[in-house]
Amino acid sequence: MQEGILALMQLPKTICALEDLHEAGGVMISVIAHPTTGGLLASFAATELLFGPDVLRHMTGTRTETGGIIASAKQFGWELVPTVAALAMPSGPVTRATYEALLEPILFALQAHRDAAAVVLALHGAMSVDGLPDAEGDLLRRIRELIGTGRPLAASLDLHANVTDEMVRHASILTSFRTTPHVDQYETGVRLCALVERTLRGEIAPRVHVGRRPMLAGMDLGRTVGDTLMTGLQRKARAWEAR
Repeated sequence: MQEGILALMQLPKTICALEDLHEAGGVMISVIAHPTTGGLLASFAATELLFGPDVLRHMTGTRTETGGIIASAKQFGWELVPTVAALAMPSGPVTRATYEALLEPILFALQAHRDAAAVVLALHGAMSVDGLPDAEGDLLRRIRELIGTGRPLAASLDLHANVTDEMVRHASILTSFRTTPHVDQYETGVRLCALVERTLRGEIAPRVHVGRRPMLAGMDLGRTVGDTLMTGLQRKARAWEAR
């Protein structure tokens, strides 16, 4: 409760600062890192925090990545071992203790199911943890250390994910939303699982590469409602995929 009150107290200060910057014609970059809005476990519990079988009970039939993963598992005949589903509103850096608490069920499940054929994750791609700026890279590395190099490690991401070298090094498959606003979360989970299934069947041997351009792009350039720059790029990407 105290954390929420402090966060609300900080909000007007942030809004005023942004208004002053806007009037001065400055560039606005969204970064929320105030200590009073830090990511505690209670922040996740207030939005979504599910463990084990509760993930299946609450997420089956939803239009989320997890919902798409669950539906795909049924289609492909997979036996899912759900671990954790955690979602919090954008805030400050996640505390290290919270991060470890969310990671523990995943690592424990992998230790208990050494014969797991693959690992499928619905990530965001821009989490900042106290003392650990590349949280997703650390997560993928620790999973890879448990499952070895021979099994698929796949993850979905938000369009604005910070794809790091560590993430690319350890992930077998990475795919992201293709819409802003994100109305294709379910489809992204389905696409992710289809790639995993094809990998398990030996049809493909995916590799992840990342390219970085020296550029800054505004969020509005990424919108996919109507005929936009992003929809044009998407059409080109789909054409390349069809080759």
